[in-house]
Amino acid sequence: MRNKIVCLSLSLLLLLFVVPLAKAGNEGTTIGDLEKRIQALEKQLGQLKVEKEKAKKEEVTGFRPLKAEWLELGGKLEYDFVKTERENDSATFGETTNTPDARFFLDKVDLKIKANISKNIYLKGTLEAKTSGTTVHTWEAHFGGAPLWFKVGLFSRSAKGIDAYSRKTSTHSLNDTSFWRDHEQGVMLGGECSNFAWRLSYSDGLDLAKKQPATDASFKMLQDNKLGKPGKHEVGVALRYRMELAEKNTLDLTGFGYWDKLTAGEISGTQTNIQTAIGSSDSQKRLGGRLTWKVGDALLAYERVKADDGSLERTAWFAQASYKYRFANPLLADKYITAVEPVVRYGEIDLDNVIQATNQPETWNRDKLTLGLIFDVYKNVKVKTEYYFNGETTGGKEPNNDEFLMQLLVNF
Repeated sequence: MRNKIVCLSLSLLLLLFVVPLAKAGNEGTTIGDLEKRIQALEKQLGQLKVEKEKAKKEEVTGFRPLKAEWLELGGKLEYDFVKTERENDSATFGETTNTPDARFFLDKVDLKIKANISKNIYLKGTLEAKTSGTTVHTWEAHFGGAPLWFKVGLFSRSAKGIDAYSRKTSTHSLNDTSFWRDHEQGVMLGGECSNFAWRLSYSDGLDLAKKQPATDASFKMLQDNKLGKPGKHEVGVALRYRMELAEKNTLDLTGFGYWDKLTAGEISGTQTNIQTAIGSSDSQKRLGGRLTWKVGDALLAYERVKADDGSLERTAWFAQASYKYRFANPLLADKYITAVEPVVRYGEIDLDNVIQATNQPETWNRDKLTLGLIFDVYKNVKVKTEYYFNGETTGGKEPNNDEFLMQLLVNF
């Protein structure tokens, strides 16, 4: 009796599998077709998992960039409130603070575009819109990846971005204003191998011009400006060695050098005492190094640059410290102000062999103390509050031009 029950059960199981297969066979479906359907379902399941993870990430960040397989769009908006100290003594300084009254204004809107041609070839650029107009701020055609790459376009000098250093604040250091702030047209070859990174560049160079040390367009200092002129051909090199001291603990050692020639137009565009200091030589070079120590959310940095323009000698340095404190719970409405980051930076620039004149700001030795407090308000929104103590050694009295800035920064 027991054997009959077992046989009957096996017969029923066979019927449950054989009958559907026979029916499928009658309809033109084979086992191979079923395997293909199973593979298609597995592929759809994989795509659903990817979309689910993407949706979860967007929910966490609150940021959904416009991104296709080959095109990426993003950018940022900067809206500022600035108050500059008032200096009215034009008889002494030859000028006054340009806009001392407190004011709100849209600083700029950047649109960043990247087109991926292949895995290791892409085009990218930044359109910068200000009240004065819209310009192509940067662009590059990039070929290759690690360990070797090449690019052509309008970009920063090679030592900028090679290490972990970040300015953090809206304002620039005196070093940044003098040597790193603007971009140049050229070509660059670079690569990375283990803890080493290197870059070689050849470009149209940067024009020796002038720029204000903070927001107000007054009391300008010498600056390497992007308005390069015929006859400029800069050769540059940057090297970086990264020491992995521990988990999330790195020390970057960076060295760099840039060589070019001064043009007659550059020299004639400077103030009288600067022209005297430059003399008859047309040589131009910038040599220096940077140390960046990053431990988790803490950052310490030091940079020193020696700049020679003919016989004019300048020495510039700064030191910076910052730490981002992340709150366990947002401070406002359980959603806003997720972190705060204090930033302190102090720097000096000395013109070693220039006769200073109170009515020639380009001849002044300068120092700048920046105190900043950066709030992560929500996802990709920051509020930066900064105060700049601008110091000048003029050969006479010092102008009043300290500044307070508050900035709303929105990345999109």
